[in-house]
Amino acid sequence: MTSRKNAVAVLVAVLLTGCLLGASGAWLWKQQSQSPVDLTGRYSQHDHSTRIFDKLQITQEQETQLREILEESRREINACREELQGKMDDIRTDTNAKIAAILDENQKSIFESIIKEAELQRGGGRHGRGRMSNGH
Repeated sequence: MTSRKNAVAVLVAVLLTGCLLGASGAWLWKQQSQSPVDLTGRYSQHDHSTRIFDKLQITQEQETQLREILEESRREINACREELQGKMDDIRTDTNAKIAAILDENQKSIFESIIKEAELQRGGGRHGRGRMSNGH
């Protein structure tokens, strides 16, 4: 009975951790994408840069250089996002595999359905997030 309680406690802790990570990531993403001074992506992609360039009264040469700087920065930021997402995916996969290892077959089946439901709520389970490494 104690091991069952421990398994449930671990399951709840992992699900709460996943929810917190997901909520934190969504909050950070929202903060980054709504920043009014986000020259690295939003302005350069949505032609808001013209307004900024006009306010700064930059030359054509400066505009060309600024656009190159912003493009490089955007690539670096996207690479960081991908790296962070990859690390988070690895943590979820590892955690789920560890949980699955302590569950009996019936519990594993239930756990897999919980994972699938969580993936759907996060956006369809892209990149295999939260999948158990043993193919479940």
